[in-house]
Amino acid sequence: MKKMILLVIVLAVAAGGCFAERIGGVDVPDTINAGGAALKLNGGGTRMKVVIKVYVGGLYLKSPSTSAKEVIEADEPMAIWLKFVRNVDKKSIIDAWDTGFANADNQGYGTSRSKISQFNGVFSSDVEKNGIYEVVYVPGEGTTVSIDGVQKAKISGHDFKQAVFAIWLGNIPADENLKKKMLGG
Repeated sequence: MKKMILLVIVLAVAAGGCFAERIGGVDVPDTINAGGAALKLNGGGTRMKVVIKVYVGGLYLKSPSTSAKEVIEADEPMAIWLKFVRNVDKKSIIDAWDTGFANADNQGYGTSRSKISQFNGVFSSDVEKNGIYEVVYVPGEGTTVSIDGVQKAKISGHDFKQAVFAIWLGNIPADENLKKKMLGG
């Protein structure tokens, strides 16, 4: 009986190590692997659209940072992790990405329309509640977009990485409070 209790305690501790914290009711991983680098959760929060929760998101970096500009411009592995807490139709999500890319372009973080189209092509169907989306950048390889652990696109170029990360971290972010939380605030 003592061995069984010890086993349960060990398993509970091991399982607890998989997640850094609970944000907006969602367990958020403490690390993500990107090109052999273990990225640590820099910060995370909930994306709100008016008063509706859309997703929980986290920013993953090799070293902690509070500077949005440095993160956007850095040419090193990093990731954004999203878990949707509601269904979102494909038109709404693509419209939101297009607005984010336009805002990034207005800040000097533009990228080609073909790269944006490749990114938007990942969203060929509605986003499902509990879907996990990862946007992972590795220098020299590009930005991969995965849904529930399955790679859906790989988009080349540091310019695209800057534009996509500016959606969340730029001067006109999708959600100012989420930006602050991702930067450890």
